[in-house]
Amino acid sequence: MELQSGLPILGMLDGEGARVITEAGAGLVCPAGEGGELAKRVEAMADLAPADRAAMGERGRDYCHQHFDRTALMAALASWILELIAVDDTRQGGQTLARHPSPLP
Repeated sequence: MELQSGLPILGMLDGEGARVITEAGAGLVCPAGEGGELAKRVEAMADLAPADRAAMGERGRDYCHQHFDRTALMAALASWILELIAVDDTRQGGQTLARHPSPLP
């Protein structure tokens, strides 16, 4: 992922990708298909001081480590799956997760 590179990002995209770049403060974005807007973002990025561009890159790297750490994501996924099992068990009149051994250490 570009966030992990530590470089500022110029993005011409919509949706979740644009939200993440903006939320992280990792770069400048414009809507997909808006070439004129992208040109404005390129100029704005070029006008930034090198330290400001470096700070964008660092914010992106930090955001990536906080929100996309593989171990944390896998633990969250396992937890969600176990919650779904518990919900299904209670709907079926069975016991909750206590009867299911955890696959997690």
